[in-house]
Amino acid sequence: MTSLNGVSLGLLEKDLPPEQRLSAYVQIGQLLREFHRIPMETFGYIGSTGILTPHSTNHAYMTHQFRRKLDEFIERGGDSSLARKVAGYFADRTHLLHACTQAVLCHNDLHAGNLLATITPTGAQLTGVLDFEGALAGDPLMDVAKALYYLDDTTRRALLQGYGDMNREHWRQTLELYHLNFVLELWCWMAQIGNEQPLGRLASDLEHYSAV
Repeated sequence: MTSLNGVSLGLLEKDLPPEQRLSAYVQIGQLLREFHRIPMETFGYIGSTGILTPHSTNHAYMTHQFRRKLDEFIERGGDSSLARKVAGYFADRTHLLHACTQAVLCHNDLHAGNLLATITPTGAQLTGVLDFEGALAGDPLMDVAKALYYLDDTTRRALLQGYGDMNREHWRQTLELYHLNFVLELWCWMAQIGNEQPLGRLASDLEHYSAV
C-alpha cells in the first residue's frame, strides 16, 4: 500500500478549494464510467473463482438479493410494518430492473476513502483505487447509486457530470430504487456487526425512500 502513488482522497478533500474538490468528483464519475465499460458474463458477486451464485438477469439477481436482505432485516429485529412498506415499494418498481440487460464490472464501494489522489498544480488527480472486496457484476446504475448515497447535492451533480449520459429511461427512479436497496443492506450490516447507533437513522431513510 505504501508503494502506491498518492494518499486517500478522503483525507485530502477537506482541505481542497471548492472547485478542486468538485473536479475530483467529476473524475470519480469518469472513473465509474470506465469501470462500467467492462462487460461481465452474468450477474452476481465476484469471488476468487469467478462470479458467485450467478444469475442470468439483473431482475433475477436483484430480486433474490432484496428478498434475502428483507428476511434478514426482520430476523434482526427490524420493524415488520416498515418491512412490508419497503417490500411494496420494491415490488411496484421491479420492472425498472429489466432495463439493464448487460452486467458490467461494479466496484460497489467507490467513495473518497477508497481512492488515492495527489495534489498537482491544477488540483487533485486520482491515482489509484482500493478495496475491491465487494466488487460485483451488475447494473451500472446500482454502482452509481451507491457512490452518490453519502454525497451532498453539489458533489452529486459533479459526479453525475463526470459520468455522463445514463443511456437509460427512468434512470432517476432506478437510482432511487437502488438507494432503497443499499440502505436495507447497510441496516442489515450494521445490525450484524452490533453497531446499533445508526439503525434508527437508516430505518428513517428506509421510510423516506419507500415513501417517494
